[in-house]
Amino acid sequence: SLIIPHADDYKSLNDLLSSIKFWTKKPDEIVVVDSSIFNINLRPDFEEYFNKNNIKFNIIKAQNAFPGYARNIGIQYSEGSFLAFLDCNTVPENHWLQSSDILINDESLFGVWGSTQYNCEGYFQEIIRASTYGSNTLDTLPGSIIRRKCFQIVGLFIPTVRAGEDGDWFQRVRLHKLPFHSQSKPLLKYNLSKQVTFMSIL
Repeated sequence: SLIIPHADDYKSLNDLLSSIKFWTKKPDEIVVVDSSIFNINLRPDFEEYFNKNNIKFNIIKAQNAFPGYARNIGIQYSEGSFLAFLDCNTVPENHWLQSSDILINDESLFGVWGSTQYNCEGYFQEIIRASTYGSNTLDTLPGSIIRRKCFQIVGLFIPTVRAGEDGDWFQRVRLHKLPFHSQSKPLLKYNLSKQVTFMSIL
């Protein structure tokens, strides 16, 4: 089951859903948890493609939901034994979901971390990246594939914070010493341009 929080960024969601047809491994289920002001409608060609490929698709409305709360709702409504997470602004490689094969074949693992590289354009974005994420590939929740039973041990995400809920959850995984696999190469890319625009407004 692939869980995607979404809030007022239909273009990025549209681009992400459009990319699924090129993935070498596809999810059995997609749950979009939408906290947008206005309702979003699925494009007819998406619905046709998902039905043709037996991909169950749901949009769940969750007004004013922070990312952690949205992911918790997605976990609750999803059906899969393996839960994958993406954000609208993360662009995955077409083979990213194949990294779940190591998880499926190794029952000692509780999950596979996402691996994200943060891209920037221009000097100002380079400054932002240098003072935040850096240029190295990082373990991230977006791109992660996790056994459902892991959440029974670690618990869900903090629902009431705007950011940092993923780092808190990472720490709880490490506190319980649950084995996760880290990717050696970046499988997702995140463009800092939208974050820089938001910071400029502030």
